[in-house]
Amino acid sequence: MDVPHVCAEIPYLKGKIDMSSTKEYNQEYYQRHKERLRVKHQRQHQKYYRQNSVQILARQKKYHQQNPERVVWRQLIHRCTNSKDVGYKYYGGRGIEVCARWLNSFEDFLKDVGKRPSPAHTIDRIYNNGNYEPGNVRWVTAKKQANNRRNNLKLREIGTENE
Repeated sequence: MDVPHVCAEIPYLKGKIDMSSTKEYNQEYYQRHKERLRVKHQRQHQKYYRQNSVQILARQKKYHQQNPERVVWRQLIHRCTNSKDVGYKYYGGRGIEVCARWLNSFEDFLKDVGKRPSPAHTIDRIYNNGNYEPGNVRWVTAKKQANNRRNNLKLREIGTENE
């Protein structure tokens, strides 16, 4: 057994430390310590959430009630950028993107689109194959949005002028 000179000077360590395994021991100790800290943090978080869950949920509910535009903004970004989103194949999968200004700033989105007129209004792209960008987005009712679909045929009566 190879004992370094530092350990040789300490009587109770003499002959008890195998330096070939010290590196592995340190790595194991570090991993155990890291796991203990993770579990401790997780327990603290769970304890805090249990003690304050009513207030947390009330705050979240109030926040979302006061910011319906922010919810819409988050949803449109999610369906265009997250391939795991249910609607991704209809948005991001088709190449529809969110302009860079809106991706990085809710305030810019709100400035360009404006406040939602009523809870009955949803966000709509005027040109369906276009991106979410200023000039191509508006707030509309469900009826108006249903008429602005990719598979909708626009029929005109014969003898009327083009609109």
